[in-house]
Amino acid sequence: MMMSRDESKLLSPGEIIKDTYVVDRFLGSGAFAEVYRVTHKYLGMQAMKVLIPHAVKDEGLKLFLSEATILTNITHPNVVRIFDANSFKSKQQELFFIAMEFVSGETLFQLIKRKIRISLPLALSIQREICAGLSVAHKQQPAIIHRDVKPQNILLSYDNNIAQAYSVMLTLFILAIVLIRNHFERRNRTND
Repeated sequence: MMMSRDESKLLSPGEIIKDTYVVDRFLGSGAFAEVYRVTHKYLGMQAMKVLIPHAVKDEGLKLFLSEATILTNITHPNVVRIFDANSFKSKQQELFFIAMEFVSGETLFQLIKRKIRISLPLALSIQREICAGLSVAHKQQPAIIHRDVKPQNILLSYDNNIAQAYSVMLTLFILAIVLIRNHFERRNRTND
């Protein structure tokens, strides 16, 4: 039996998470997580990425939380800032989440889909900002490798105080790291 989109959502508007976050609305979903706009009771609007149960197994969950801790140290205008990673109970299941900076705008994928052509100056500007975000991640100790750079993981923020049309921000470092490690661990076990 196929569930409707509303029945399958992990969280509901108005739901309170850990006495700190109030769910405002559902923003979207992917293969491994759902994203919600939430309001932190002290810090204001944030985005919350909630892992879909069973998307990542036990060791992956520990890795997910430890990688999130490492990523909280990255503060750069081209990397979405992570504020918290934790778990909570909802509807009798444990859910894991990352609370991060809310970016008002669209993904590079959405821009490409909407526009037939992107001007060369805009394309170069976006590429420079992507490289700047990746560079700061690569300089961390240990180095953080994104492993899933694609238009869907590049956010274009319209909330900026600079003359250009967009501010480019990378997201999804953690899921890329955890899911790829899980894939290789499964592949290695089957090859043994």
